[in-house]
Amino acid sequence: MTKKNDFKIGQCKLCLKDDTTLVDSHIIPDFVFRWLKKNSFNRYLRTSIVPNKRAQGGITEKLLCEKCDNVTFGGELEAPFADTIFNPILLKQKDSEPFIYDKVLLRFCVSVLWRVLIFGIEDAKKTKGLTVNLDTIILGMEDLANQWREYLVDNQSSWTGLNVYFLRFGGAGLDPRDIGPGMHTYSQLTIDMGSFVDPYMWEPKIYAKLGPFVTFIPITDYYLPLWEKEGISSLNENGGLLSFKGRKLPEHFKLFMQQRSDSSSGMFQRMSDIQKSKILKIKNENLIEYEQSDEYLLAIKDIQEINLHDQS
Repeated sequence: MTKKNDFKIGQCKLCLKDDTTLVDSHIIPDFVFRWLKKNSFNRYLRTSIVPNKRAQGGITEKLLCEKCDNVTFGGELEAPFADTIFNPILLKQKDSEPFIYDKVLLRFCVSVLWRVLIFGIEDAKKTKGLTVNLDTIILGMEDLANQWREYLVDNQSSWTGLNVYFLRFGGAGLDPRDIGPGMHTYSQLTIDMGSFVDPYMWEPKIYAKLGPFVTFIPITDYYLPLWEKEGISSLNENGGLLSFKGRKLPEHFKLFMQQRSDSSSGMFQRMSDIQKSKILKIKNENLIEYEQSDEYLLAIKDIQEINLHDQS
């Protein structure tokens, strides 16, 4: 939602209103980062994009007017998702197997992925000329973004895009060990996002990872039968039931998540020596708190599994 003291005048990307105040909108909703800060021992966040900069929240862009950011997305989609799914499941106040959802979930997922897509378009424009056929790719992305925008601005509209998937890892969700050794931290704690122009995007898709929850929309239907084969269903726009019990991910998606995990875990190595020493100092000064954090406990699981895998 909005950072009120940071704005500019322009066109809202959602309602298309001109000459309106654009607020700094979170690409990944702010409540996800508030959750992560509670589970991060030093209360600061770093991203793989700028690993040497500490941040209080996630990536923001001036995309939306205040009404679209705070009401259309914040009040009508983000708040219901946080209140009825995200927080209750993570606080173990709600049974998540089977997973029952209503019609808000699909719209929430599309709203997040639309923002990721818009961010990907703007990022791709910065590298025009460096990649073959990037102009054509950008035009295709812009057309897709407009289709999703038209769906989001009309509460009575039906979803006509490809399948929207929503996954949950850990607990009663998908087992991180099925992906490969050392996947607990990435699958259950990391926040991530990517568009289909990213390298190693095995299945062309728009992808967002909200801690232990993953949502994505494939751009082509080539891989859809592989998801059906594993019994993993896409979301129904009218609501329904999801079950992850006994389910496994398609092999191509396991490889994709391993790639994203490797990129995330390499962030520490890309930090400056000064930033590395700051993190180690905070750990040493808050050792008890650190050893009780999800960050530490999941890291221990990862190390143990990797060691066993290397010895086998």
